[in-house]
Amino acid sequence: GEMEKIALFLKQLINITGIKILPYHKYADAKYAAIDRANTLPHTVPTDEEIKMAQEIFCAHGLTVL
Repeated sequence: GEMEKIALFLKQLINITGIKILPYHKYADAKYAAIDRANTLPHTVPTDEEIKMAQEIFCAHGLTVL
């Protein structure tokens, strides 16, 4: 999947010392409403299980997850 591809890409970069996984959030909703614009960002927030799965994928590729 996409996380696998991201992990493979990051593994190639020699200056990466650690990765922080930051999930989508809904903070932008109010900002878009304030400027009367449509929010085209994803409306789903990942579950704790999905975040843990992403961490496991990065760790499996030898990347340090902070």
